[in-house]
Amino acid sequence: MNLKDLAPEERMKIAALLAEKKSTNENSWMYEKPKDDPEAFLLGKQVQSLNQIQEIGKEYEESPAQRLARFDMEAKFREDPLTIMKQREAEKRMELLQNTAKVRKLRRLLTEQKLRKEKRKSKKHSKHKRRHKSSDESDEASSDDELLNKFIKIIHQSNELEEANSQKSIDKYNKESSSTIQKQSSSSYDQEHARSNQKYSNVNRKHYSERNQPMLSSSERSNHHKSSSNQQKLSKEEIEAKRAQMISDAKEHEKERLHRSTTHYTIKKNEEEKELASKFSHGPSFISHLKNKHVDMTTLEEGIHRKASNRQRGELHDNFIKR
Repeated sequence: MNLKDLAPEERMKIAALLAEKKSTNENSWMYEKPKDDPEAFLLGKQVQSLNQIQEIGKEYEESPAQRLARFDMEAKFREDPLTIMKQREAEKRMELLQNTAKVRKLRRLLTEQKLRKEKRKSKKHSKHKRRHKSSDESDEASSDDELLNKFIKIIHQSNELEEANSQKSIDKYNKESSSTIQKQSSSSYDQEHARSNQKYSNVNRKHYSERNQPMLSSSERSNHHKSSSNQQKLSKEEIEAKRAQMISDAKEHEKERLHRSTTHYTIKKNEEEKELASKFSHGPSFISHLKNKHVDMTTLEEGIHRKASNRQRGELHDNFIKR
């Protein structure tokens, strides 16, 4: 079907429709809303509503399983001894780089070590070695990492030596303690053996003396009994005398304590009476008490400010009356 076969009215309608479509396609971009870029806030665009923030966060949200896995990995990384060692080494490096005196000392030590090594070697390639040494010194001045690594090695060596020395001292102490224990045990055994022999000899002597000793008479036994009873009586009398002395000392101490307490309470009462008299002597009692409290609470600076404000207020009042 051709357009020529159609009626002129229909041709006009088709032309109008095509023109409308063209016009809408050309000008529609002016009326379309701009599309939201979810990553525009990273470039500095301001987020205006909470919904936008939630929509942006949905893309970057983690599931609970992912969060737990991340926390687990972070904890393992933190508790790993290698990471702790690396952190300590990094801290030592930073301290060394900040401390220029230690860096100079390290360089001096390294140069001394190299000189010692060179002296031990043969003198055939001395010129070549000197050139190599000069190049090494220039490289050391530029690169601090080599110095730091060498310093760390030196520290590790010193720590190992300290540990070895401490282990040797512990072993030595253990050996000495074991030897002393053995000596003590042997000496104790000898002492016990000597004591047993001495006891046996004493028993034999007593038995022999009892056999050869004559029987004591009845008069001697009675005299011995009387002397022991007198000693017991004297000891009881001494105990009673000491007890009486202690009771008298306690009574005197109680009297002194009562005297001290009474004097203290009387002095305190007199001071309170004086304070009350001073309160009631100048003006109304409650005002003077409040004034004293206020003076105790305020500082010197506050008092100066208050006086200045009172002075200004008085001047304003005088000027107002003059007007």
